[in-house]
Amino acid sequence: MRMRSNEEIDAVVERTRDRMNIRGTLCPDMVHVLDCLTRRNFPRFSYVVVDDSELPNEEAKYDSNICQITVRRSVHCKAQEGDARARMTLAHELGHLVLGHGGIRYRKTSTNVAESAVSNVRIEEREAKYFASAFLAPLYLAKDCNSALELEQTFNISRQAAEIRHEEISKIRRVERKEQRPLPEGVVNFLQEAKKRGRKVDPSFLDT
Repeated sequence: MRMRSNEEIDAVVERTRDRMNIRGTLCPDMVHVLDCLTRRNFPRFSYVVVDDSELPNEEAKYDSNICQITVRRSVHCKAQEGDARARMTLAHELGHLVLGHGGIRYRKTSTNVAESAVSNVRIEEREAKYFASAFLAPLYLAKDCNSALELEQTFNISRQAAEIRHEEISKIRRVERKEQRPLPEGVVNFLQEAKKRGRKVDPSFLDT
């Protein structure tokens, strides 16, 4: 199974937001988004909320066989309140649906090592993870944000998700500008110290 590139998934995200009429929406209500799917683009799709006890080890799951996303009641309620993690969970399951993933895919409370070792599952989970981040903070709206904090506050995503998305967007900027990735601070400090001690250091690594 070939893994889609980030660029391909960004394009899918943009088309999906266009079809849902939320192209310019910074913080879409994910419960409303999934509800709209049942009436618009995916008429077979159903969104089901169950007691937490019915999903003891998962926050949510997507079953392609019946085109259904099932979510814990606690996660559903948090998503209604705008909780960042819950919104990401629903966006992740939406990714499985939109990207056409097959079988049953779980948004687990903890990682299942045996399942993550399966190649196709690993690929689809990676795609859904990127889709979720890109759907909540789409490139065409987020690329002007200059920090993870700005992404977090603008798009109501978690700090961890914002930091990951900021690095993804920074990488895209570097490619567009044909720039190299900055060296980690620890490496820069090491090279500066080596230079002070008289070691020969390529000046292209340091600001001189």
